Amino acid sequence: MAQPTPLSELIPTADCFSTQVFNSTTRITADPDIAGIGVICSFILAQSMALTSCCLYLVLEGLLEPTSFKTLLHLKGKLFARSLLPEDQKAAHLIECLHQWILALSDQQLITGLAVLIAAFARWDKITIYHFEIAASLAFYSAGTHLITLRILSSELRKQKMRLLLYVRVTAMFGLFVLLFVAIIYSGYRYWYEDVAWPMRCVALKLRRNLSKSYGGTPAIWAYVYSVWLIVNYLQAFLQLSQTICTWAERTLAKHHSRITHGLRTCRDKPRAKWTSWDYTALIGWRIREVFLAILEIFCSRRWMLAEVFCWFIVNTWGILSWRLANQEQIDDAKKEADITGFGQLLPLFLLLIPFLTLVETYLQ
Repeated sequence: MAQPTPLSELIPTADCFSTQVFNSTTRITADPDIAGIGVICSFILAQSMALTSCCLYLVLEGLLEPTSFKTLLHLKGKLFARSLLPEDQKAAHLIECLHQWILALSDQQLITGLAVLIAAFARWDKITIYHFEIAASLAFYSAGTHLITLRILSSELRKQKMRLLLYVRVTAMFGLFVLLFVAIIYSGYRYWYEDVAWPMRCVALKLRRNLSKSYGGTPAIWAYVYSVWLIVNYLQAFLQLSQTICTWAERTLAKHHSRITHGLRTCRDKPRAKWTSWDYTALIGWRIREVFLAILEIFCSRRWMLAEVFCWFIVNTWGILSWRLANQEQIDDAKKEADITGFGQLLPLFLLLIPFLTLVETYLQ
Protein backbone atom coordinates (compact mmCIF):
# COMPACT_ATOMS: atom_id res chain seq x y z
CA MET A 1 0.00 0.00 0.00
CA ALA A 2 1.41 3.34 -1.06
CA GLN A 3 2.21 5.82 1.68
CA PRO A 4 0.37 9.21 1.62
CA THR A 5 2.41 11.96 0.03
CA PRO A 6 3.65 14.63 2.47
CA LEU A 7 2.00 18.02 2.09
CA SER A 8 5.29 19.79 1.41
CA GLU A 9 5.67 17.86 -1.86
CA LEU A 10 2.10 18.64 -2.97
CA ILE A 11 2.03 22.38 -2.55
CA PRO A 12 3.96 23.54 -5.67
CA THR A 13 1.49 21.92 -8.08
CA ALA A 14 -1.53 21.40 -5.83
CA ASP A 15 -4.99 22.30 -6.97
CA CYS A 16 -6.78 23.81 -3.99
CA PHE A 17 -10.12 22.50 -5.22
CA SER A 18 -9.04 18.92 -5.94
CA THR A 19 -10.11 16.27 -3.43
CA GLN A 20 -7.47 13.96 -4.90
CA VAL A 21 -4.78 16.24 -3.53
CA PHE A 22 -6.25 17.40 -0.23
CA ASN A 23 -8.34 14.86 1.64
CA SER A 24 -8.38 12.89 4.88
CA THR A 25 -5.16 11.02 3.91
CA THR A 26 -3.12 14.17 3.29
CA ARG A 27 -0.32 14.35 5.80
CA ILE A 28 0.92 17.41 7.70
CA THR A 29 4.65 18.02 7.79
CA ALA A 30 5.88 18.62 11.34
CA ASP A 31 6.96 22.18 12.16
CA PRO A 32 8.60 22.28 15.61
CA ASP A 33 9.41 26.01 15.30
CA ILE A 34 5.69 26.81 15.54
CA ALA A 35 3.94 23.80 17.06
CA GLY A 36 6.80 22.44 19.17
CA ILE A 37 6.00 21.69 22.78
CA GLY A 38 8.85 23.95 23.91
CA VAL A 39 7.46 26.94 21.97
CA ILE A 40 3.94 26.42 23.33
CA CYS A 41 5.20 25.96 26.90
CA SER A 42 7.23 29.17 26.71
CA PHE A 43 4.17 31.25 25.79
CA ILE A 44 2.00 29.59 28.43
CA LEU A 45 4.70 30.06 31.07
CA ALA A 46 5.25 33.70 30.09
CA GLN A 47 1.58 34.66 30.42
CA SER A 48 1.30 32.71 33.68
CA MET A 49 4.20 34.71 35.10
CA ALA A 50 2.70 37.96 33.78
CA LEU A 51 -0.68 37.30 35.40
CA THR A 52 0.91 36.32 38.71
CA SER A 53 3.19 39.36 38.69
CA CYS A 54 0.33 41.74 37.86
CA CYS A 55 -1.73 40.32 40.74
CA LEU A 56 1.17 40.83 43.13
CA TYR A 57 1.75 44.34 41.73
CA LEU A 58 -1.86 45.36 42.37
CA VAL A 59 -1.75 43.91 45.90
CA LEU A 60 1.46 45.74 46.79
CA GLU A 61 0.26 48.93 45.14
CA GLY A 62 -2.85 48.84 47.32
CA LEU A 63 -0.70 48.32 50.39
CA LEU A 64 1.63 51.14 49.41
CA GLU A 65 0.00 53.68 51.70
CA PRO A 66 1.45 55.46 54.76
CA THR A 67 -0.67 53.34 57.09
CA SER A 68 0.22 50.12 55.31
CA PHE A 69 4.02 50.25 55.40
CA LYS A 70 4.36 48.46 58.71
CA THR A 71 1.87 45.75 57.69
CA LEU A 72 3.58 45.26 54.34
CA LEU A 73 7.02 45.04 55.80
CA HIS A 74 5.88 42.77 58.61
CA LEU A 75 4.45 40.28 56.10
CA LYS A 76 6.97 40.59 53.28
CA GLY A 77 10.01 42.30 54.75
CA LYS A 78 12.04 39.23 55.63
CA LEU A 79 11.61 37.78 52.15
CA PHE A 80 11.91 40.80 49.89
CA ALA A 81 13.00 43.98 51.68
CA ARG A 82 16.57 45.19 51.76
CA SER A 83 17.78 45.90 55.31
CA LEU A 84 19.82 48.94 54.30
CA LEU A 85 16.77 50.91 53.12
CA PRO A 86 14.24 52.83 55.20
CA GLU A 87 10.84 51.16 55.52
CA ASP A 88 9.01 53.33 52.99
CA GLN A 89 11.81 52.90 50.45
CA LYS A 90 11.72 49.11 50.83
CA ALA A 91 8.12 48.93 49.68
CA ALA A 92 8.67 51.43 46.87
CA HIS A 93 11.75 49.52 45.73
CA LEU A 94 9.80 46.27 45.56
CA ILE A 95 7.12 47.97 43.46
CA GLU A 96 9.80 49.29 41.09
CA CYS A 97 11.31 45.82 40.71
CA LEU A 98 7.92 44.37 39.80
CA HIS A 99 7.33 47.25 37.39
CA GLN A 100 10.54 46.58 35.48
CA TRP A 101 9.98 42.81 35.54
CA ILE A 102 6.45 43.07 34.11
CA LEU A 103 7.53 45.58 31.48
CA ALA A 104 10.47 43.45 30.33
CA LEU A 105 8.31 40.32 30.20
CA SER A 106 5.66 42.16 28.20
CA ASP A 107 8.16 43.56 25.67
CA GLN A 108 9.75 40.14 25.25
CA GLN A 109 6.37 38.53 24.58
CA LEU A 110 5.36 41.32 22.19
CA ILE A 111 8.43 40.75 20.01
CA THR A 112 8.06 36.96 20.15
CA GLY A 113 4.39 37.14 19.21
CA LEU A 114 5.15 39.44 16.28
CA ALA A 115 7.89 37.07 15.12
CA VAL A 116 5.55 34.05 15.19
CA LEU A 117 2.82 35.81 13.20
CA ILE A 118 5.24 37.30 10.68
CA ALA A 119 6.76 33.86 10.12
CA ALA A 120 3.27 32.38 9.64
CA PHE A 121 2.21 34.98 7.08
CA ALA A 122 5.58 34.82 5.31
CA ARG A 123 4.95 31.11 4.67
CA TRP A 124 1.40 31.69 3.48
CA ASP A 125 1.70 29.35 0.49
CA LYS A 126 2.88 26.39 2.56
CA ILE A 127 1.68 26.78 6.12
CA THR A 128 -1.29 24.57 6.93
CA ILE A 129 -4.44 25.45 8.84
CA TYR A 130 -3.14 23.30 11.69
CA HIS A 131 0.07 25.29 12.15
CA PHE A 132 -1.56 28.64 11.38
CA GLU A 133 -4.09 28.07 14.17
CA ILE A 134 -1.29 27.37 16.64
CA ALA A 135 0.62 30.47 15.51
CA ALA A 136 -2.49 32.62 16.01
CA SER A 137 -3.07 31.10 19.47
CA LEU A 138 0.53 31.86 20.47
CA ALA A 139 0.13 35.43 19.27
CA PHE A 140 -3.06 35.65 21.33
CA TYR A 141 -0.97 34.84 24.41
CA SER A 142 1.34 37.71 23.50
CA ALA A 143 -1.58 40.09 22.98
CA GLY A 144 -3.09 39.16 26.34
CA THR A 145 0.22 39.62 28.12
CA HIS A 146 0.85 43.02 26.56
CA LEU A 147 -2.73 44.23 27.10
CA ILE A 148 -2.73 43.42 30.79
CA THR A 149 0.68 45.04 31.15
CA LEU A 150 -0.45 48.27 29.52
CA ARG A 151 -3.57 48.37 31.69
CA ILE A 152 -1.66 47.65 34.91
CA LEU A 153 1.20 50.04 34.19
CA SER A 154 -0.66 52.64 32.10
CA SER A 155 -0.23 55.47 34.63
CA GLU A 156 3.52 54.80 34.92
CA LEU A 157 3.97 54.53 31.14
CA ARG A 158 2.25 57.88 30.60
CA LYS A 159 4.81 59.50 32.91
CA GLN A 160 7.84 58.22 30.98
CA LYS A 161 10.18 61.00 29.92
CA MET A 162 11.35 59.12 26.81
CA ARG A 163 8.14 59.23 24.79
CA LEU A 164 9.91 57.51 21.89
CA LEU A 165 9.93 54.20 23.78
CA LEU A 166 6.18 54.48 24.37
CA TYR A 167 5.58 55.20 20.68
CA VAL A 168 7.70 52.19 19.68
CA ARG A 169 5.70 49.94 22.02
CA VAL A 170 2.39 51.27 20.72
CA THR A 171 3.51 50.82 17.09
CA ALA A 172 4.59 47.22 17.71
CA MET A 173 1.37 46.60 19.60
CA PHE A 174 -0.69 47.96 16.72
CA GLY A 175 1.22 45.72 14.28
CA LEU A 176 0.45 42.70 16.44
CA PHE A 177 -3.21 43.74 16.58
CA VAL A 178 -3.50 44.00 12.78
CA LEU A 179 -1.81 40.65 12.09
CA LEU A 180 -3.78 38.87 14.82
CA PHE A 181 -7.06 40.39 13.66
CA VAL A 182 -6.45 39.17 10.09
CA ALA A 183 -5.55 35.70 11.40
CA ILE A 184 -8.75 35.57 13.47
CA ILE A 185 -10.86 36.60 10.48
CA TYR A 186 -9.42 33.76 8.38
CA SER A 187 -10.13 31.29 11.20
CA GLY A 188 -13.85 31.76 10.50
CA TYR A 189 -13.51 29.47 7.47
CA ARG A 190 -16.44 27.02 7.69
CA TYR A 191 -14.30 23.87 7.40
CA TRP A 192 -11.49 25.12 9.64
CA TYR A 193 -11.71 22.09 11.94
CA GLU A 194 -11.94 19.53 9.12
CA ASP A 195 -9.43 20.79 6.51
CA VAL A 196 -6.48 21.03 8.90
CA ALA A 197 -4.02 19.82 6.24
CA TRP A 198 -4.97 22.52 3.72
CA PRO A 199 -2.50 25.37 3.14
CA MET A 200 -3.72 28.85 4.00
CA ARG A 201 -3.32 29.82 0.35
CA CYS A 202 -6.16 27.45 -0.51
CA VAL A 203 -8.33 28.80 2.30
CA ALA A 204 -7.92 32.33 0.94
CA LEU A 205 -8.82 31.18 -2.60
CA LYS A 206 -11.97 29.41 -1.39
CA LEU A 207 -13.05 32.43 0.61
CA ARG A 208 -12.56 34.72 -2.41
CA ARG A 209 -14.47 32.42 -4.72
CA ASN A 210 -17.53 31.90 -2.53
CA LEU A 211 -17.48 33.77 0.76
CA SER A 212 -21.09 33.03 1.76
CA LYS A 213 -20.65 29.25 1.53
CA SER A 214 -17.07 29.07 2.79
CA TYR A 215 -17.48 31.31 5.85
CA GLY A 216 -19.75 30.45 8.77
CA GLY A 217 -20.62 27.80 11.32
CA THR A 218 -18.91 27.37 14.69
CA PRO A 219 -15.51 28.68 13.45
CA ALA A 220 -17.11 31.96 12.37
CA ILE A 221 -18.84 32.36 15.74
CA TRP A 222 -15.53 31.97 17.56
CA ALA A 223 -13.91 34.36 15.07
CA TYR A 224 -16.53 37.01 15.84
CA VAL A 225 -16.13 36.55 19.60
CA TYR A 226 -12.33 36.81 19.47
CA SER A 227 -12.50 39.81 17.12
CA VAL A 228 -14.85 41.76 19.41
CA TRP A 229 -12.72 40.98 22.45
CA LEU A 230 -9.58 42.07 20.61
CA ILE A 231 -11.04 45.34 19.32
CA VAL A 232 -12.63 46.37 22.63
CA ASN A 233 -9.58 45.64 24.77
CA TYR A 234 -7.06 47.17 22.38
CA LEU A 235 -9.21 50.29 22.15
CA GLN A 236 -9.29 50.52 25.95
CA ALA A 237 -5.54 50.00 26.15
CA PHE A 238 -4.78 52.68 23.56
CA LEU A 239 -7.15 55.18 25.20
CA GLN A 240 -5.60 54.60 28.61
CA LEU A 241 -2.20 55.60 27.25
CA SER A 242 -3.52 59.10 26.53
CA GLN A 243 -3.18 61.45 29.49
CA THR A 244 -5.86 63.81 28.12
CA ILE A 245 -8.46 61.07 27.68
CA CYS A 246 -7.73 59.55 31.09
CA THR A 247 -8.05 62.94 32.80
CA TRP A 248 -11.35 63.61 31.03
CA ALA A 249 -12.70 60.16 31.94
CA GLU A 250 -11.76 60.55 35.61
CA ARG A 251 -13.41 63.98 35.80
CA THR A 252 -16.54 62.70 34.02
CA LEU A 253 -16.89 59.72 36.35
CA ALA A 254 -16.32 61.92 39.41
CA LYS A 255 -18.92 64.45 38.20
CA HIS A 256 -21.57 61.79 37.57
CA HIS A 257 -20.78 60.13 40.89
CA SER A 258 -21.29 63.43 42.76
CA ARG A 259 -24.56 64.05 40.90
CA ILE A 260 -25.89 60.60 41.74
CA THR A 261 -24.85 60.99 45.39
CA HIS A 262 -26.56 64.38 45.59
CA GLY A 263 -29.73 63.05 43.93
CA LEU A 264 -29.99 60.08 46.29
CA ARG A 265 -29.35 62.27 49.32
CA THR A 266 -32.11 64.64 48.23
CA CYS A 267 -34.54 61.74 47.93
CA ARG A 268 -33.62 60.35 51.34
CA ASP A 269 -33.86 63.71 53.12
CA LYS A 270 -37.44 64.28 51.99
CA PRO A 271 -40.06 62.75 54.37
CA ARG A 272 -41.75 59.72 52.87
CA ALA A 273 -45.16 61.10 53.77
CA LYS A 274 -44.62 63.96 51.30
CA TRP A 275 -43.36 61.77 48.44
CA THR A 276 -45.17 61.89 45.13
CA SER A 277 -45.05 59.56 42.15
CA TRP A 278 -42.38 61.84 40.67
CA ASP A 279 -40.16 61.28 43.73
CA TYR A 280 -40.40 57.51 43.38
CA THR A 281 -39.60 57.79 39.65
CA ALA A 282 -36.60 60.00 40.43
CA LEU A 283 -35.32 57.53 43.03
CA ILE A 284 -35.55 54.65 40.54
CA GLY A 285 -33.77 56.76 37.92
CA TRP A 286 -30.91 57.62 40.30
CA ARG A 287 -30.58 53.96 41.31
CA ILE A 288 -30.39 52.87 37.65
CA ARG A 289 -27.70 55.49 36.94
CA GLU A 290 -25.82 54.30 40.03
CA VAL A 291 -25.87 50.69 38.77
CA PHE A 292 -24.71 51.69 35.28
CA LEU A 293 -21.90 53.81 36.74
CA ALA A 294 -20.78 50.91 38.94
CA ILE A 295 -20.75 48.57 35.93
CA LEU A 296 -18.74 51.10 33.91
CA GLU A 297 -16.19 51.49 36.71
CA ILE A 298 -15.87 47.71 36.98
CA PHE A 299 -15.28 47.26 33.25
CA CYS A 300 -12.72 50.07 33.25
CA SER A 301 -10.87 48.77 36.29
CA ARG A 302 -7.53 47.02 36.07
CA ARG A 303 -8.71 44.18 38.31
CA TRP A 304 -11.54 43.38 35.91
CA MET A 305 -9.08 43.37 33.01
CA LEU A 306 -6.82 41.02 34.95
CA ALA A 307 -9.70 38.61 35.61
CA GLU A 308 -10.81 38.84 31.99
CA VAL A 309 -7.36 38.04 30.60
CA PHE A 310 -7.06 35.14 33.03
CA CYS A 311 -10.32 33.65 31.75
CA TRP A 312 -9.18 33.99 28.14
CA PHE A 313 -5.84 32.47 29.13
CA ILE A 314 -7.68 29.35 30.35
CA VAL A 315 -9.80 29.20 27.18
CA ASN A 316 -6.80 29.69 24.88
CA THR A 317 -4.71 27.09 26.72
CA TRP A 318 -7.49 24.52 26.54
CA GLY A 319 -8.02 25.32 22.84
CA ILE A 320 -4.39 25.03 21.74
CA LEU A 321 -3.73 21.82 23.69
CA SER A 322 -6.92 20.12 22.49
CA TRP A 323 -6.24 21.26 18.90
CA ARG A 324 -2.73 19.84 19.01
CA LEU A 325 -3.87 16.57 20.58
CA ALA A 326 -6.76 16.05 18.14
CA ASN A 327 -4.52 16.30 15.06
CA GLN A 328 -1.43 14.39 16.17
CA GLU A 329 -2.24 11.30 14.10
CA GLN A 330 -2.21 13.33 10.88
CA ILE A 331 1.32 14.73 11.40
CA ASP A 332 4.36 13.16 9.78
CA ASP A 333 7.21 12.63 12.24
CA ALA A 334 5.30 14.15 15.16
CA LYS A 335 8.25 13.39 17.44
CA LYS A 336 10.01 16.45 16.06
CA GLU A 337 7.38 18.69 17.64
CA ALA A 338 7.70 16.82 20.94
CA ASP A 339 11.50 17.07 21.04
CA ILE A 340 12.18 20.03 23.31
CA THR A 341 15.96 19.91 22.69
CA GLY A 342 15.70 21.53 19.25
CA PHE A 343 17.07 25.05 18.77
CA GLY A 344 13.71 26.50 17.72
CA GLN A 345 12.08 25.18 20.89
CA LEU A 346 14.85 26.07 23.32
CA LEU A 347 15.20 29.66 22.08
CA PRO A 348 11.81 30.99 23.34
CA LEU A 349 12.39 29.27 26.67
CA PHE A 350 15.81 30.90 27.08
CA LEU A 351 14.33 34.28 26.08
CA LEU A 352 12.34 34.14 29.31
CA LEU A 353 15.64 34.67 31.16
CA ILE A 354 15.79 38.27 29.91
CA PRO A 355 13.03 39.55 32.27
CA PHE A 356 14.73 37.70 35.15
CA LEU A 357 17.98 39.52 34.43
CA THR A 358 16.10 42.83 34.41
CA LEU A 359 14.48 41.96 37.74
CA VAL A 360 17.82 41.11 39.38
CA GLU A 361 19.49 44.22 37.96
CA THR A 362 16.71 46.50 39.24
CA TYR A 363 16.74 44.89 42.69
CA LEU A 364 20.50 45.28 43.10
CA GLN A 365 20.55 48.92 42.08
